[in-house]
Amino acid sequence: MTLSGHGTFGYAKPVPVNVSRLRHPRNEGVVVSLVGPAVNIVLALAFGLAYAHLVPFSVKVLALSFQPTWAQLIFAAGYVNVILAVFNLIPLPPLDGSAVVERLLPRELLPGYYRIRPFTIVLPLLVILLYPQALNDIFQPALNEWGRIVGI
Repeated sequence: MTLSGHGTFGYAKPVPVNVSRLRHPRNEGVVVSLVGPAVNIVLALAFGLAYAHLVPFSVKVLALSFQPTWAQLIFAAGYVNVILAVFNLIPLPPLDGSAVVERLLPRELLPGYYRIRPFTIVLPLLVILLYPQALNDIFQPALNEWGRIVGI
């Protein structure tokens, strides 16, 4: 979908994690939540550096659709990982960024937060539907930085 220009949207099933089995559930729960976006960032950097060093400048100046398929795939893999990392870091439940907000909440507010959290799954969808430009505003700085890395 990203390469077609129709936008990117998808669904991922959350990985079940029993935080009660962690030694320090509040602190280590944040680390567990941030592993996914961290992997996306590492992959985006790896694909970005591969694109920057493997694709000759004479090819980079061509429109993406005129580049060789292998260059397009490297570019798309990095681009998608940037979007996934940034999207998952948005601090709205059920996204991974909400774990940081949860950790910053005082203990006395946690029971109320836990009661409303199951009903907040629609928040990211509402943001996308009501203010679609919000995602562009969030993604663009990260994509600009990634573009600097890949040399475009």
